[in-house]
Amino acid sequence: MLAHAAPDAIAITPNGKTAYVVNYNSGTVTPIDTATNVVTATIPVGSYPAAIAITPNGDTVYVVNYNSGTVTPIDTANNIAGTAITVGSNPGLVAITPNGKTAYVANLRSGTVTPIDTATNKVVTTAAGAPITIPVGSYPDAIAITPNGQT
Repeated sequence: MLAHAAPDAIAITPNGKTAYVVNYNSGTVTPIDTATNVVTATIPVGSYPAAIAITPNGDTVYVVNYNSGTVTPIDTANNIAGTAITVGSNPGLVAITPNGKTAYVANLRSGTVTPIDTATNKVVTTAAGAPITIPVGSYPDAIAITPNGQT
């Protein structure tokens, strides 16, 4: 049994070897070896992690931290969290393009979507260097990307 309060979301690596569980109340992510059902680590992330997605190549997990206004990337090779990426107010959802190049984060309170370049783990910016935020309306509560990655 997991010792963390309020498991909230789960994602499984493309190879099926590891399940990553987001623990909302404890601000952690728990990787589980699917062959043995054994917890392999406890990874601290931001405040109230609420959603999770894994790149198609399985190299990086992206965890949305609702109360922190951030997304934490986790390197699946060593289960170490990287530097948190600041996005919009109360991010709650994340989806990754089929080619793995961009993660899109729905920011519930601000009604925006923030794209993250997965190669740099930074918010995509305009030519002038301003962070891109896409207005989508009040409290977006779902996000998906078409199979061709165009929309």
